[in-house]
Amino acid sequence: MRLHVITGGPGVGKTTLLQELEKIGYPILPEVARDIIEEGKYHPSKDYKKFGKEVVRRQKALERTVNGVTTFCDRSLVDAIAYKRIYNLDVDLSRILEARNRYSRVFLLDSLPNYQKDDVRFESPEFAKRIHQEIERTYISLGYNPIILPPVSVDERVSLILREIEST
Repeated sequence: MRLHVITGGPGVGKTTLLQELEKIGYPILPEVARDIIEEGKYHPSKDYKKFGKEVVRRQKALERTVNGVTTFCDRSLVDAIAYKRIYNLDVDLSRILEARNRYSRVFLLDSLPNYQKDDVRFESPEFAKRIHQEIERTYISLGYNPIILPPVSVDERVSLILREIEST
């Protein structure tokens, strides 16, 4: 699978960056957690266990749609593991094994200077930073070497990503 992950804590510019990658022709997989929250059936602040199960189910289904072309994913199964750790929930060993070596590259977006909440992004700036740190720690613990993208313009981030994926 040629699936590259765009990840980081809340409010780091993942969605904007993915929209730019899509504009230039790359397929993207949207963030399933955001979709689930917007639907209103599950919310992480109410019942993270049910919410997390639904995230994993939908993420796996979405990733099965990738057909070998270079695709960018807004978060991944590894992010689901990180969030479970944040909420002190048990992480199923099979999920960990499933997430190893699944993704070609991981691009971790550094925080932007002006974190803003929205209808789905409900975390405080401090909690968003904690999430970001746990996401990075989880990817590293699963053997990934995240490529850090600094808080530069969207165009510069796109250029950094394209240089990286074209280098192999």
